[in-house]
Amino acid sequence: MNKFRLLAFVLLASGVVACSKEENTNPTVDPEPATVVDFEEAELGDITMDGYNPTTYHNVLTGKPQAGLCVDEDNAYLVDCMVYDGLLYTENGVSFGSFYSDFKELWGGIYDTCYGFVFSSNHDVEDGTVANQYSVYSATNGDNKFAVAYDGSWWSPTYQQLYGTYDLSTFVLEKSATVRSARFALTTYTYKTIMATDPNVNYAIKATGYLNGSETATLSIALAKNGTVITDWTEVDMSGLGVVDKVTFTVDWSNTSSAVNSPEKWLPFYWCIDDVEIELE
Repeated sequence: MNKFRLLAFVLLASGVVACSKEENTNPTVDPEPATVVDFEEAELGDITMDGYNPTTYHNVLTGKPQAGLCVDEDNAYLVDCMVYDGLLYTENGVSFGSFYSDFKELWGGIYDTCYGFVFSSNHDVEDGTVANQYSVYSATNGDNKFAVAYDGSWWSPTYQQLYGTYDLSTFVLEKSATVRSARFALTTYTYKTIMATDPNVNYAIKATGYLNGSETATLSIALAKNGTVITDWTEVDMSGLGVVDKVTFTVDWSNTSSAVNSPEKWLPFYWCIDDVEIELE
């Protein structure tokens, strides 16, 4: 045992080891507790989306397997129309909404479509087509799971009024709390479209907080701005929304180039979210 260790041992044994003045006046303060929703509990699988261009997606969770018959305003069933509109995934008291419909009643044929949130672990950064709409554009994602958001708020107002609640990307909290932060990324489909069409486009999404049905605040999150397009997960401080029990996401038209018109002139309204950090009381 060297001299320093021997001295420390003797002092400790004799009970005369003292704390410094700095340690006494500046005790370590533990951070407030938090929980992180990382989607790793999501049960993913394969799903075939039928319609104009039938595609089988792997490693995803959508509302299609839980869809039931559509109903009209009198709660009467509409034959051959399938819909799911509910909270599809819950983790640590936070539930994420998802909307699916085959749109057969509206368009006269099957056009399987998902709005709101779909859950995925895909990270193909090469395929920029709609067949790869549930992949995140990230070099660091690995096999991590995440949520893909799609802004479906532009579609048919009549159909939306009947069925659309979670077509708007929404998560709700079991108990009101502050959302500290979340990580955002583009899908490969959106990123490749931007780079091929207009790398200088401004594209932002808007987070809106709610508490007891009233809006608390909004937050604009830039995913592409003045020639800078995010190329990986980016952490965003969301505490400015305040104490909330619900958060929704839409395209932020005030911070999105006028060349991008609703509904989707050329830019796919897809993005990804992960690691939602919730402050606990």
